Amino acid sequence: MKINLKSHITYVNIICILSIAISILFTFGFLHGRVLFKWDEYVLNTEIVGHYGDFIGGAIGTLVSIVLLYYTLKLQRRDSENNVQVYKQQQLNDLFFHLLKQYDDILKTFKTRTTDDNELQGRKALHFKLKEMYEQFDVKENDSQNRKHAVSSFLNFYSVSRDFSPIYFRTLFRVFKLLETSDKCLRVHSIQLMKILRAQLSDSELALLRYNGMSREGAKFVPLINKFNLLKHLPPLELMEYKRWSKKMTLEEQGCTNVLLLETKHNIQKVLETPSSVESYSNNPRKYNINVSSNDEAAELKVYLYINKNVILNDSDLIRGIYKLAEDERLSLLLFFVKDCLVLSSFNKLNSYKDLEFDSKKDEEGKLLVTVKTKNHVPLRMRDTDDWA
Repeated sequence: MKINLKSHITYVNIICILSIAISILFTFGFLHGRVLFKWDEYVLNTEIVGHYGDFIGGAIGTLVSIVLLYYTLKLQRRDSENNVQVYKQQQLNDLFFHLLKQYDDILKTFKTRTTDDNELQGRKALHFKLKEMYEQFDVKENDSQNRKHAVSSFLNFYSVSRDFSPIYFRTLFRVFKLLETSDKCLRVHSIQLMKILRAQLSDSELALLRYNGMSREGAKFVPLINKFNLLKHLPPLELMEYKRWSKKMTLEEQGCTNVLLLETKHNIQKVLETPSSVESYSNNPRKYNINVSSNDEAAELKVYLYINKNVILNDSDLIRGIYKLAEDERLSLLLFFVKDCLVLSSFNKLNSYKDLEFDSKKDEEGKLLVTVKTKNHVPLRMRDTDDWA
């Protein structure tokens, strides 16, 4: 807690100036009609002056003493409160970094071997396992089936790594729960700690965290994932559900598509939090554009994808991975991505799928359009309304 010493000093100065002014005023009143000196004898009338001194000391002095005592006690109280907050913050830091180290130690215990019999550990091992799950993933034509199949693949990984997965996710849950339940006076500091922890999570960990939230085992983690917006930086094509489209792209094209979709996701959040706004993204507007807009109530969202067929793309164009897809595939990717942003990534908690109406089509200008409306005109949301995200 920051103490504003300058304001306290100002108040004390004002009281002192007023006390001096009052003393001077009483001095003039006291001297009126009185004789302080006997000029013929050069003697000061100590009795009169003594009475005046007693009056000033008793009245004005007492007032100044009370004021100074009040502000002294007030400063001491605030200093005491500040010391308590510093102590609480230190306690939170100690426990947080202890759990963070515990989480890191648990992560290092996860090991696996590659096909070349090389041993991988920690995040590299998790990335390898996710990549292995991705390569073994059997793509279905139905998006719902793909999602269920992806969760089943994760549960298989969870079951064969029982000595790691439950402990890992429980420890991660405990760290975020610690920040959520911290003292309200430590909210700003807790948010900073949350961002430190969120920055530790790799893309593979975020993907596994999402699948864990979609399973029964991770149901209790879902409110924290939404509150802290943990999946905000998760590249979509890291997920098995997107293999239907990403398998037709090179690794570099997948990276470009991830950047493009994450920028679009950011714009969707922006227009929903600023109704009746329009956001656009493109690293080459002459060749393509993705526009996002919402209505006055943020109860309707429109996402346009336009690609100019009369230009030749080069290696710097982020759209080139999507450009390889047939038009109907582009539209299906755009539709699934919007559903993912609004429903799947928040586990059907921020926006309920049954309350939404989705539509996708190609308009007269050749733009691919995905529209989302809420049936009850409730505003769409991309993150929790709390200030954690």
